[in-house]
Amino acid sequence: MAKVQFKLRTQLSFLFLVGMFILFPITSSFAFNFRAINSTIKCIDKERKALLQNCHNIPDLQSNPFYLDCCNWRGVHCNAFTGRIYRLDYPSVLAFLSNFICRDTGFHFGPSLLALEDLLYLYFNFDDPYFSDSLSIPSSIPSFIGSFPKLRYLKFSDSWFTGALPPQLGNLTSLQSLEIHQYFGEGMLRSRSLDWLSHLTSLKKLVLDGIDLSEARDLIHVVSNLPSLILLDLHNSRLAYVLPPNLSSVNSSKSLAFVDLSYTFLKSSLIWTWLSNHSSSLVELYLNANELTGLIPYSLTNMTSLTRLDLSSNQLEGEIQDSIRGLCRIQSLDLSQNNLMGDITSVFRSLSCAEESLTNLAFGNNNFTGSLPDITSFSSLKKLSLQRNNLDGSLPLNFANPSSLRILNLQHNQLTGSIPDLSSFGSLKKMHLKNNQLNGSVHISLGQLSNLHTLDISSNSLKGNILAGHFVNLLSLRYLDMSFNSFTFNLDSDWVPPFRLQTIGLASCKLGPRFPKWLRTQRDYSRLDVSNTGISDTIPYWFWNLSSTATFIGMSHNGLHGILPNSSIGFSENPAIDLSSNHLKGTIPTFFANTIYLNLSRNSFSGSISFLCHSAATAFGDIILDLSHNFLSGKLPDCWTKHFTSVLDLSSNNFSGNFPSSFGSLNSLRFLHLKDNKFSGKLPLSFSTLTRLTSLDLGDNSFNGEIPTWIGHKLPHLTVLSLRNNFFFGRLPLQLCKLSSIQILDVSMNNINGTIPHCLYNLTAMTQRKTSPMITYGGNGSFSSINPLYQDYMSLALKGFTYEYKEHLELVKSIDLSSNRLNGPIPAEISCLNGLVSLNLSRNNLNGSITPKISQLKSLESLDLSNNHLSGAIPSTFSELSFLGTLNLANNNLSGRIPTGTQLQGFNASVFVGNPRLCGDPLPKCIGDKTVSKQNEENQDSDNDSGLVSLGFLISVVLGFITGFWGVCGILVLNRSWRCAFFGFWSHLYDKIYVLVALLMVAIRR
Repeated sequence: MAKVQFKLRTQLSFLFLVGMFILFPITSSFAFNFRAINSTIKCIDKERKALLQNCHNIPDLQSNPFYLDCCNWRGVHCNAFTGRIYRLDYPSVLAFLSNFICRDTGFHFGPSLLALEDLLYLYFNFDDPYFSDSLSIPSSIPSFIGSFPKLRYLKFSDSWFTGALPPQLGNLTSLQSLEIHQYFGEGMLRSRSLDWLSHLTSLKKLVLDGIDLSEARDLIHVVSNLPSLILLDLHNSRLAYVLPPNLSSVNSSKSLAFVDLSYTFLKSSLIWTWLSNHSSSLVELYLNANELTGLIPYSLTNMTSLTRLDLSSNQLEGEIQDSIRGLCRIQSLDLSQNNLMGDITSVFRSLSCAEESLTNLAFGNNNFTGSLPDITSFSSLKKLSLQRNNLDGSLPLNFANPSSLRILNLQHNQLTGSIPDLSSFGSLKKMHLKNNQLNGSVHISLGQLSNLHTLDISSNSLKGNILAGHFVNLLSLRYLDMSFNSFTFNLDSDWVPPFRLQTIGLASCKLGPRFPKWLRTQRDYSRLDVSNTGISDTIPYWFWNLSSTATFIGMSHNGLHGILPNSSIGFSENPAIDLSSNHLKGTIPTFFANTIYLNLSRNSFSGSISFLCHSAATAFGDIILDLSHNFLSGKLPDCWTKHFTSVLDLSSNNFSGNFPSSFGSLNSLRFLHLKDNKFSGKLPLSFSTLTRLTSLDLGDNSFNGEIPTWIGHKLPHLTVLSLRNNFFFGRLPLQLCKLSSIQILDVSMNNINGTIPHCLYNLTAMTQRKTSPMITYGGNGSFSSINPLYQDYMSLALKGFTYEYKEHLELVKSIDLSSNRLNGPIPAEISCLNGLVSLNLSRNNLNGSITPKISQLKSLESLDLSNNHLSGAIPSTFSELSFLGTLNLANNNLSGRIPTGTQLQGFNASVFVGNPRLCGDPLPKCIGDKTVSKQNEENQDSDNDSGLVSLGFLISVVLGFITGFWGVCGILVLNRSWRCAFFGFWSHLYDKIYVLVALLMVAIRR
């Protein structure tokens, strides 16, 4: 038998070779003749003229080599045998006509194209690289397009058409594919009825992308009756109200395999009823980015052919275990960004029948709980996204099988424990475990993941030693972030990493005390953060030559010391650099000039800041410069015209002198801090050009003169104004009342006189209890995890102490006019500022009474009116200030009783001292209060006496009388001997008394 098979195979091979030998010359000759025919066929003259009809003015083209054969025109495709045009790509063909044929004489798009009777493909690609805005394209889809009898494929890509879809498209009965991708712009294609679609019985692919179909009530009925339809894509269209109430009676074709209804504003859960009619044929279903609510229906289990399902970015809720149990062919399942819940182990158990098919599982931004199970049973799984859930417990200690997983995202959960042995995940490329509660160590097997590109385990409580073995085979690693853990790096001083990192995040790990030498090998990084890592060393010179393309360098909160090199080191990307909170000294090097964010605060730098004058004209974008808390001195340089600074903080230095004229060129400036320096003189007029300022702090200097009126109308966006502790004099300008956005106003410790303006009610930001988050600034987004944002700050004297407010500065609404020479009464209009948190008017010459309307300041937490000449009684309405935590009314002329029944009795007596005519708790009692007390005591005694003659007292007397009377008289009645003795005693006693009285009377007569 084997010999027969071998002989048969030999014979067949021989026949095949003979056939090839015979057929090769024939096929070669045919191919040669085909090429010859194809090279000689020209386009049909009638069709060429039809194309040239697009030109407004047809020039003499006989000498033009392009004129002869339109089949060689760009965007024109001809049949190789007949020469007839079967495909047109617009606007490529129009652009070609414009450049080579019409010669800029203009052209249009008209019905002359109907001469192309064999046209099968018509494409309008407005994203074509040859497209030009100068092309004469109609504003709406021309109706004559519906007159091509043989057209099978019609596509409008990124079109700019507006208006209604022409119903004439329903005449294209041979059409198999209709695609309309609307360009996202001002206009929008729309259709109130899609009845014309019902005539396209050959249609297999229907794409209406970006069309307004909200009034097309017949959409579902029409689509369901297209017998050949396989693909339905209504992505980015408007379908909010197109679902009929009864979908169960809709006849549906059984061929529909692909449905995309994403970004269509769908709200109704009736869509599930219609989709259930296609449960046996659906392969891909996209309903993401809609407004679907409620539970995922159980009918989903019947869609057993589904390979891709996307329900992300809806408002679905509830558990899903039963709904996904039948998806055994699923490859990609995306349910992220909903309100779904359930135990994640049960969810994986429900998908157990898809262990060999599932490749992508995305459940991020939901409410799933439980511990992550052993996911290696899903042998094809490549991407797992479970970020931002409520997963707890620890990761599995062991994984049973090798895994194909490439992306693992578990960040922003509540996972605990260690990072276990991950040697089963040899294909892993990205691992995100950021922001969990992991509190163990990292298994040494991490170093075996040779394909790992991204490792982010930051913001946990992981601990232990990090050894060279953790990185030994990480040859592909480019992104490393282990920040905010308690790792200690135990690496040899000569250790050479196997990777070249682009991102290095090691903030709050233990790297020091020596500067890490292994960083010398990292020449490609764009972001480096080694803040708060215990480095107490100088910065080596070679460090600044590592990466010229760095976007962020963060080494703050260390013990770095020494002098920085003043060399010609350059950065091509204008990086953000944060060296704050160290011990660096010397002058600031010039190579820091071309940075977009520079934070050198809280060091020991000295000298001038002339380095700023070395910046290139294009170096600064929207920059942040913080040089506060150093020993810098001298005058400000006169080179600010090059800068587009948004934040300038020079506080707590020794700057002096006048402000240069170029300082007024900082028209992008939003935050200016010059506090605690030696500036003097009047406020320069150049400040009036800083019209975008939101925060201006000039406190603790030696400025003088009157407060300029231009502050009120030239700086309309101010939210913080501090002129504290200077030498300003004169009256408070009424123009300050125009600062409608002001939230903090501090002009304390000056020589201001006059009265407090009555127009304070115009400070509308203080009349609102809500806060405005407008005093933070995000910069370029590439900041240190130690100092992620620039946050404005202010030192304020509140509640008797000086605080530096930063994180919650926007919550503070304060007015401080203390330590001046203000006089007159406190204006009642100040009570309109019911968002005010702190009011300090102490140490002035204010007089008059405290307005009862002060109770309207419902948010007030701190009130200081001490050391004035206020008189009258404390208003009883103080009881309505429920948030008042700090109060000082000392050293005034207040009189009368301190209102009772309020929190005023909870304050110390020192709050009220210095008001001789003020009395009542917690001060000594008023004089009238003592008299009232004595009368009350007497009344109380009389009440007590009268209280004895009560009903109980009378009953006791009666019972006592009866008991005593009958206790004695009853015995005398019953016992005769006792009775005789008793009366004999009284008779004998009577006789004696009678004799004595008689003798006494006789003696008196004598």
